[in-house]
Amino acid sequence: MISRASEEILYAAKNTIAADIPAILATMQTEAGDNIPLPDFKIYGLGYNVEAKAKYPVILFHQAEVEIEESGQNAMSYNFDIEAVIACDDTDPEKLTKKIMRYAEAVREVVQRNSSLTNACHYAKVTRVQYYSGEARQLAIAVITINIFIEIA
Repeated sequence: MISRASEEILYAAKNTIAADIPAILATMQTEAGDNIPLPDFKIYGLGYNVEAKAKYPVILFHQAEVEIEESGQNAMSYNFDIEAVIACDDTDPEKLTKKIMRYAEAVREVVQRNSSLTNACHYAKVTRVQYYSGEARQLAIAVITINIFIEIA
């Protein structure tokens, strides 16, 4: 039961973000007015190996933590932490910083706004950002933790 519920939550978050984020990215790019491109993610995947992906930007989802507790007669509560890992690259460190934070904010906004996740979502927050220098380009990785709490009778 928990593995099925966990899978359903993970796929729901992935599918919701994939459906809603292109419009939010387009709006953010227009509002910023600074010519920093925010293309849609090239890969919406499951797993955690960001470096293995050659085309950026990408977003990968994985189950970080699950807590299960009894919550009354024949009911169980499930507290899920899903991590959405975003990776993007750029040659300019300032643009890269703006891009990774805009992508992270767009994901957080989708989760907080979407009615299918909002009732269960306690929070969606950026929990980590890391930068890696390369020869010609730099890579940034942001981790957004999405906490979802549901009760199943």
